[in-house]
Amino acid sequence: MPPEVPDHIRFITLSRGRRLAYAEFGDPTGRPVVLLHGLPGSRIQRHPDDSIAARLGLRVLMPDRPGCGLSDPDSKRRITDWPADLGAMLDTLGIGQVALGAWSGGAPYACASATAMPQRVSRLALVSPMSPLDRPGALDDAPDFAKRGLKLAQATPFLIGPAVASWHRKLVKDPEIIARTLSARLSRADRQLFDSPSLQKLFVSMLLDATQQGPQGLTTELKLLVAPWAVNLRSISAPTSVWHGDDDHIVPHSMGRWMAGAIPGATFRNVPGGGHFVAIQIWEELLSWLGGR
Repeated sequence: MPPEVPDHIRFITLSRGRRLAYAEFGDPTGRPVVLLHGLPGSRIQRHPDDSIAARLGLRVLMPDRPGCGLSDPDSKRRITDWPADLGAMLDTLGIGQVALGAWSGGAPYACASATAMPQRVSRLALVSPMSPLDRPGALDDAPDFAKRGLKLAQATPFLIGPAVASWHRKLVKDPEIIARTLSARLSRADRQLFDSPSLQKLFVSMLLDATQQGPQGLTTELKLLVAPWAVNLRSISAPTSVWHGDDDHIVPHSMGRWMAGAIPGATFRNVPGGGHFVAIQIWEELLSWLGGR
């Protein structure tokens, strides 16, 4: 039986019949903001209190990328194909310009969109962003487990599918164990964050929702992440802010600094003691900035 779809989730059908799912929350008449999930992730990867967006007068849209969450898969997609999907969603909703934000592994898709649609992306916010991995020294400061895994993925991309499939079988069998294993690698700030029962539930639900169609979507995301992005960061013209916690145990702090240096005029905002899930901690600040405040 397919999962029940909550009222705030919508679908659009793209030109070739593929469906794109997105969540909508906040003020339905407010300033439009698009937020892109990380990896693994889906439209539920956000602060559990949607009233914050409503109070700030923002209409927030969170789409699932192909094969993630409820969006139909597209195994042949590239990072640079994403702006067409995003543009189709905005066209369907009658939205011209948006402020665009992304978390972690969503950063390349946000940057691709800002590059391809400069007239439609009014602001760009990146939180705990991955940087291109084909640059020299990209993984020098990465945690050992991430460094080993990502270097192996770069060298042997054909192993990504079997590795993700094995991980997914374990996730489906016992999601709590997988969540605890991942939590053990997090920073102190992140572990304290997930002491909240509601956020613990969100973390487990996020993993399950992101891969509810199987491991293929996550496999595609990882293959694209470790390959060259083909995105010219220097061509981004939107005002850009980059937030990164200096105690991020998943994506090294140096990646956020590098991204801020690579995007013309970008502002780097260090979050002292912040972990990888610092977006939850700075959620109101993030939305306020995207809303032009």
